[in-house]
Amino acid sequence: MKSATGELVGTSITGRDVWEAVLKDPRFKDEVEAGGPIMGVVKPFLKDSVVVLADLLETPITLQVLADSKIRFLKHSMANGFAEKMGEVTNVDLGRAASILEGLIAELEPMSENLEKLLAEQGITEAEAMITDRVGLNEENIRKWKSGTLTVADVLTSQPSVILKNDS
Repeated sequence: MKSATGELVGTSITGRDVWEAVLKDPRFKDEVEAGGPIMGVVKPFLKDSVVVLADLLETPITLQVLADSKIRFLKHSMANGFAEKMGEVTNVDLGRAASILEGLIAELEPMSENLEKLLAEQGITEAEAMITDRVGLNEENIRKWKSGTLTVADVLTSQPSVILKNDS
């Protein structure tokens, strides 16, 4: 449930917590430094991640949970006009902006549905995949993940780019 200020109530984190983590996340550095209209578009979507992922916030991180979280966030963004809003502030053709997001979803969904097969084809285990730069967990989060204590909420408030940024 949302409070009068739009923050999610009854969870361990708020949209404001995610936003503060975005400002400190090195993988969001370019966007933060650019500021302006792009961040004006991005900020509400990033803050909304706690609502979009509310039922997963306390879920321990696995590769499947990361993939599902990314896909859900992308779909939410598409359904709520992210491509249109970004197109307006970047002067990128709406069709191109939408096709970029649709392409990410089309790439991630089949991978997510067949993670075990994909990993086997690549000759790696989930544990090996989780510590790669492509996943992007920092050392502290890798330690938490190995101990089974890293949750979606933890990632959103320490390294939100792992779930919310799709450029790797």
